[in-house]
Amino acid sequence: MDRTRVVSAELARVAPNSKSYVVCRRQLEALRARWTLVLRALKLFYVSLGSFAAATLISLFGAVFATSGMHLPFPFVALFGLVSGTLGVAGLVFGCSIMVRETRLGLQNLEEEAGLTALNIENT
Repeated sequence: MDRTRVVSAELARVAPNSKSYVVCRRQLEALRARWTLVLRALKLFYVSLGSFAAATLISLFGAVFATSGMHLPFPFVALFGLVSGTLGVAGLVFGCSIMVRETRLGLQNLEEEAGLTALNIENT
């Protein structure tokens, strides 16, 4: 978020037809894409956390049904627990894959910024 503010402030200072303006604009778009990815991954992580908590609670109910002799609802509870746990794992896997993409974008931004800094140093 801080980097977005810095790039936005820099964008406001430079002339619209300069090379720095184009670079800042591209960085701002990349930062927006990164934040979108982070928010999507965060949502998946929250869903996963809720799914794991639900799977735990459902498993406890399943254990109660299994030991109490109420075998009729047990298969439904077990299936529900399995689905909930699977949803939790899937959310973690997809959330982590999104974070890998976000990290790659971050590294590309750093490389571009380092190149721009080197160019600015050479020009001064």
